[in-house]
Amino acid sequence: MYVIDRDRPDRPGTLIDRLPDDGDSYKDEWNPNRTRTLGDWLVYADWIDDTVHAAPLAGGKVRTLLPRSTSPFVSGQDGSLYIEGGSDKEHWAVQRITLAEDGTPVAEPVVSLPPVTAWEVGGMALDHGRLLLATERPARPGEGSTFLTASKLSLAADGTLTAGPLKKLGDLGYEVPGSLDPPVDAMTAPSDASCYEDCLRLTATGESAVAHNVCGVGHVVAAAGPYRVVRPSDQKICPEGNGDQEVRDGDKVLSSGPWQAAALWGSTLWTPGSKPGTVSAVSLPSLKEVGTESVGAACVPEELQVVGRWIYWSCGPGGDAGVYDRTTKRLIDVPSGYAQLADGYLVSQDTAARKLLITYFPDAARAGRAGTRELGPLPSPVRTPQDRRGLFWAVDRFDGAVAYLDASGDVTVKRPRGRAFSFPGTLSGALFMLALACAITLRPARPAVPRAHARG
Repeated sequence: MYVIDRDRPDRPGTLIDRLPDDGDSYKDEWNPNRTRTLGDWLVYADWIDDTVHAAPLAGGKVRTLLPRSTSPFVSGQDGSLYIEGGSDKEHWAVQRITLAEDGTPVAEPVVSLPPVTAWEVGGMALDHGRLLLATERPARPGEGSTFLTASKLSLAADGTLTAGPLKKLGDLGYEVPGSLDPPVDAMTAPSDASCYEDCLRLTATGESAVAHNVCGVGHVVAAAGPYRVVRPSDQKICPEGNGDQEVRDGDKVLSSGPWQAAALWGSTLWTPGSKPGTVSAVSLPSLKEVGTESVGAACVPEELQVVGRWIYWSCGPGGDAGVYDRTTKRLIDVPSGYAQLADGYLVSQDTAARKLLITYFPDAARAGRAGTRELGPLPSPVRTPQDRRGLFWAVDRFDGAVAYLDASGDVTVKRPRGRAFSFPGTLSGALFMLALACAITLRPARPAVPRAHARG
C-alpha cells in the first residue's frame, strides 16, 4: 500500500508493506480489504484475532480501537470508516471510526446488531440422540477455525428432554494436497484449510459421526456407516476428479458414473429405477440387486431419501415430492421444497414463509396427528443458502428429534413424535421415545466473538 497526502500530492508518499504490531514488531500477512487510512493513521483489522488497531503513519504506538470485528471496512462519504464489531458478541454493532478533536481515531457504535453466536456459521446434525454442531472459535496460529462438538440428548420418564455438556470432538478443517510431489516451496506444499460454507453441511452417518465436504470426499449426497455417495465439490482449492458420482466403502470406490439421486439406508443403496416412477435397491458392498419399488414419482427423482419403510422422492425443490410407504403401498402427499425424512414424518422448508413444516404420516402418527403443520421458524442467517439442511437445521433419522438454530443464536431441539423403532443391522444402538412432544434449547458459551465468517 502506498499512501499519498491528498492535500499535498507533490510530497513523497509512505510505502506500507507490513503492518505494525504492538509498536515494535511486524506482521507480513495482511488483508488490504480490512486496511484503511484515516488522517495520519493506518487503521486495520488483525488477521489473527480481528482486533481493530490504529497506527500512526509516521511511526509510534499502536492503539486498539475494537477488541473484535468482522467484515471489510466501508468508507463513508465524510471520510469516516464503518465496520461490524464490538467488545463481545452480546455487544455487537456497526461501528463508526472517526478522528477525535486531538486527531486520534475513535470508534463508536451507530447501529446495534443481533448477538453473534458461535453456531451462526452453520453445521448441524443429529445422530442416534446425539446433537452434533460445528462450533466456531477465534483462529489461532496452527489451528482451524471450526471444530465439531457433541451433546448427548436424553428423555426422562416424565417427558423432560435434557442435553448433556458439549464435548469437543475435533477440528473440521482439512488438508489441501500440494501441487507438486515433492513440493519445491511453500506454494506447492500441502496446506491446512478451515471448514466454512458448504464444508459445514453435515450429514449423519448412523455411527454418531458426520460426513462433510472436504478434499478427497467432495459433496456428500448420502452417508450410512462406512458407505458414502459423493460428487465433486466446487471447492477450487481441491483437485478435481473426473466429475463422476462415486459410491464408496471408506476410501474404496465401489462404483462410479453419471450424477443421479441416491439414498443410503444401512448397507442398501437406492437409486432411480429403469422404469418411470420406480426406484431400485442394491446391497453394499456387493452391488447385488435386492429389489425395485414403484413409488409413484412423477419424474426421474432428483433426490431420494430412505428411512426404514419410507421412501422420499423429489423432482427438485420447486417440483413435486412424495413419500411412499413400503408397508401399506400408499403414496403420501408432502410439501415441495428442501426436506429431511425421519421415521414416520418429514420436515420441510417453507422458504417464502420462513417456516419449518412437519408432515406426519398416516399409520405412524397418533390419532388425529397425520398431515402438515408448522414446526418452528426457518433459520435465516445473513447470506445463507436456500438449502439450509445440515447447516441450520437437521433431523435425526435414527431417533426422531429435530434441531434448528433460532433467531437468538441458540439451538432448539424437539422430539415431535414418539414410536418404537428398529434399526438396520449395520447400525448399532437403540433408543426409546415417548409418545409426546418436548423440546429443549441449548445456548452457546458467549465469552468471545467469532471470526469474520460468522456473519457471512
